[in-house]
Amino acid sequence: MGLSDFYQRLADKGAPSYEDLEKQAKAHQPKPWGVLYTAPNSDGTRKNCKNCMLWCKTEQCVIFPATKQIKGAMICGYHVNGIPSDKWVDRGVDYVDEYTSGLETVPKGTSCDVCSHYKGNDKAGICNIVQQENGSQAEVKALGCCAAWEPK
Repeated sequence: MGLSDFYQRLADKGAPSYEDLEKQAKAHQPKPWGVLYTAPNSDGTRKNCKNCMLWCKTEQCVIFPATKQIKGAMICGYHVNGIPSDKWVDRGVDYVDEYTSGLETVPKGTSCDVCSHYKGNDKAGICNIVQQENGSQAEVKALGCCAAWEPK
């Protein structure tokens, strides 16, 4: 029995078809705003702590406690492109949890072109797990990035 026969037997028993399951999965794909897609950095670099305005050159970040060492080769979901501070200053914020922020070490930085969900060239392409409002796969810039980033 081949795979198509297997799916046909499931369909005969009232199970959804493979095509229906595929449509359902696509209907639940997030929009760019749902994964916090951000445009490329203005200087053409990949995203990491070294080019985030929340990071401090003392290897600290204003969204984490001062005791937490944050290396420049790290990245989290709160990245805001900009010039890092020279020193950590207590801004009176509620600190972010390392796990829920997505903090991880990515030596070369993150961007769509080095993401497993990206299909495109060095300028632009599509994201296979995010869709535009019209239902087509999301068009993204090679150096953009989002919270769904996964290494290739």
